[in-house]
Amino acid sequence: MKKKGIIGIVVSILALFGYGGYQMVGAGVYTGERTVMDNVATTTVGTEFLTNDYRTVIFTVMNYAATGTHKFACSDQEDVDFSSSISQTNRWDYIQVIDREDGSALDGDDGMVSTGASEIRSFAANIDGAYYCTAMWTRTSGTSSVYLRPFNNQ
Repeated sequence: MKKKGIIGIVVSILALFGYGGYQMVGAGVYTGERTVMDNVATTTVGTEFLTNDYRTVIFTVMNYAATGTHKFACSDQEDVDFSSSISQTNRWDYIQVIDREDGSALDGDDGMVSTGASEIRSFAANIDGAYYCTAMWTRTSGTSSVYLRPFNNQ
């Protein structure tokens, strides 16, 4: 076997086990944290992420003096547009999340309400392979960031 072939095998094995700054599992599925919105100061529909290979996502919300409501949404539709109204051709819904601090459930239609707090909150959502997931923020004041990390509990 040639030297380049051996190096390629070694690098692949290291990436598989998370060495070298990569966060990979299985056949190379990235399981790291994704930025849905970053320090936004306006009402925002965050970036949606492909989540169809996962059962669960963790949403981390970081607020700075924020007043507003965060909601989390998923869709099984490949060409969904979360910034447009729900319709027969644009199918998405707000999802329930579980507060990882105390285990309480937040109804998807109600979301997480912030009242001027600077805080970090963490929520789990059972998505069962929903095609895309995102977060939305209806802002009154302050700034917010939201991160998403999908995973399978195997």
